[in-house]
Amino acid sequence: MMFYSKDTNYLDEKSREEGYVKDFKTNPTTGYEIVETRQINTDEVQLYVVQKYAGQDYEQSPPLPYKIFKSENGWKVLVEPLEINTVTGEVTKGTPIHALQYTDH
Repeated sequence: MMFYSKDTNYLDEKSREEGYVKDFKTNPTTGYEIVETRQINTDEVQLYVVQKYAGQDYEQSPPLPYKIFKSENGWKVLVEPLEINTVTGEVTKGTPIHALQYTDH
């Protein structure tokens, strides 16, 4: 997953790997279904993917947008921060994990 993606949630590869391991342990994805594809140009494809989860209050996501792009190392998935409203199913741009600030309140 590290090789085949570019993830704007993290500032560096070490924090990205740590985040992926933590997410795998606490929120494992058990499968996915590509529900829509659209060719943007010869170097980019837009996908909408429904992810299926184990250990969540919800079993699957609404369709999530992912861009596939051609890099110097082959095709990669661009992973960007998303916020999912689990009540309405609305998906909007989110805040990168590295920019989130936590408080003790």
